Amino acid sequence: MAGKSAMENMEINYWKDKSVFVTGATGFLGSWLVRDLAEAGACVVVIERDYEPHSNFYSFGLDKKVKKKQDCQDLDGLA
Repeated sequence: MAGKSAMENMEINYWKDKSVFVTGATGFLGSWLVRDLAEAGACVVVIERDYEPHSNFYSFGLDKKVKKKQDCQDLDGLA
């Protein structure tokens, strides 16, 4: 199935309103995963270790669509 993302190959409604924790969200692969999950209606939580203003994460505007945490030890904030 060339040209389709992994999310397009799944039942999209599966992710609606599900909580998903993604590490590496500002990286190349992670940013695409977060984008697809957010578009599928998932409640995405990410850890932002380093601010990378030129990453796809910010280019896609994902910082406005997901819940960001600065500290992975903030377990209450991950829920």
